[in-house]
Amino acid sequence: MKISEIKSDEVRNEAVRLCIERKPSARNKEIALEFDLLGAFRWDVTQQGGEFWQDLRTGTTPNTPDLKLPNL
Repeated sequence: MKISEIKSDEVRNEAVRLCIERKPSARNKEIALEFDLLGAFRWDVTQQGGEFWQDLRTGTTPNTPDLKLPNL
């Protein structure tokens, strides 16, 4: 799943932010959107945790426009 395929604006924007922050080759939003979620950033060091991103990628958590980031 590419970051651009995340339907929730909130979750997609967070994935873009994390990708730009942690991948030197992701110099801007357009580049970050093309990254595969699997290699865009280390999931386990995010506030959301690895399980959140894994569940989204595998479809355990539905990829819907109303998906929200977990409350921490």
